[in-house]
Amino acid sequence: MSDHTLLIGNVGRFEPQKNQIHLLNIFSEIHKRCADSCLILIGQGSLEESLHRRVAELGLDRQVIFTGSIYRVEDYYAAMDMFVFPSLFEGLPVAPLEAQCSGLPVVMSKSCTDAVNINVKKNLIIDIQDSDEHIANKIYDWYQCVPKDRKSSVESSQFSMAKQIQSFEKIMEEPLE
Repeated sequence: MSDHTLLIGNVGRFEPQKNQIHLLNIFSEIHKRCADSCLILIGQGSLEESLHRRVAELGLDRQVIFTGSIYRVEDYYAAMDMFVFPSLFEGLPVAPLEAQCSGLPVVMSKSCTDAVNINVKKNLIIDIQDSDEHIANKIYDWYQCVPKDRKSSVESSQFSMAKQIQSFEKIMEEPLE
């Protein structure tokens, strides 16, 4: 890896709903457009063996990094160029929020709630039903234009500390019944 390597990251349990198998296929297409790219997968789960097999089938053993579970995910966010989260279904996923707090541009499936899209100008919503090639092209083209600053938009979102304090104060002011 060099300073110019495009480092794409994903954090999550290796389970069907997180859809990392699809992410590997998408990354394979991105790698065809950008040979100097790597994918880092942070997590563990029941699909770990399947993911390793798929990486080997795609011939991406040197481009896909598995870290296992780690303690300081924020250190990895700091190294990533973008975060991709292709989940099939989600409630309020934490990993894309953490990535946005780190100032990362985030690609997420439209199955994620709108509430998690706190940095609209730097995020891309994808339809995971589209072809891998279409999604990869969309991600690659979008990344060429997305602002590269690492400024987080959390302070202007519903997840800012000020807004959370206001919500808490409002709850505390309500009379008990």
